[in-house]
Amino acid sequence: MLDTAIECLIRSIAFGMDLTSSLKLFFTSLLPFKLNLKCCVRIKLPYSLQACIPANLMPSIWRNLLHIYLDRDYEPTSQFKPKAGWIVIDVGAHIGLYTIRAARLVGSDGVVIAIEPNPSSYEVLKLNLKLNRLTNVIPVNIAISNFSGKAVLYIPSYTANASLNNDYVRVAGYERVDCCLVNVKKLSQLIRDLKLNRIDLLKIDAEGEELKIVEEIRNSNILDIVDRLVIEVHKDVVDHLVVADVLEREGFKVIVVDFIEYPSQAFIGALK
Repeated sequence: MLDTAIECLIRSIAFGMDLTSSLKLFFTSLLPFKLNLKCCVRIKLPYSLQACIPANLMPSIWRNLLHIYLDRDYEPTSQFKPKAGWIVIDVGAHIGLYTIRAARLVGSDGVVIAIEPNPSSYEVLKLNLKLNRLTNVIPVNIAISNFSGKAVLYIPSYTANASLNNDYVRVAGYERVDCCLVNVKKLSQLIRDLKLNRIDLLKIDAEGEELKIVEEIRNSNILDIVDRLVIEVHKDVVDHLVVADVLEREGFKVIVVDFIEYPSQAFIGALK
């Protein structure tokens, strides 16, 4: 934990992140995890954004924050950076770190649909939208898969890894996993409910449900209105090359990014 916190502090300072915010995150990371704090640390982010970070998720959530704002994992090329007026769907929004950045970039003429199934993460997501006075985000408290109904959501200690896929949570090696029953909807159904006729960017980080979601929107012809996708694939339970192949067969130009540091993950960018 200390090594991770030091690494994140160095990277944050080099990135130019607000020093007070960086130190808040650092000292919160060093608190004994057994406290399981429910409070949030309020920090400043680029683009004049702020965020409330649950203290009990530190330092993992800090590292995730840096992947979004510094490494920009969800932007394999500049063509995937949200732009003014875009319609963006964020499947797996967690507490909204990517959502608020995308919302700021798309501006008042754009919209972000932020989808998060975990009730506790969803509440923090809404708090972060309110904190930044973002009115161009539609938060949705459901899980996305290839069916509509109800299912068990498995929630480990690091809630960003909450999943409908018990195999994914098991492979991740969590000792303690909570469960709750959540509403599940096909992405195609949600898109039709919202009456969207175009999607400029579809971001999917669904903790093991990636292939199911891509195949469902392909089979329902929703991919026809999607200009680009960026997908985090969890290779322990999903073959990222199969996901890439599905998109290539639908006429997308596909980029696959693997990480030596995180061998169980890959990012796929797909562009029409």
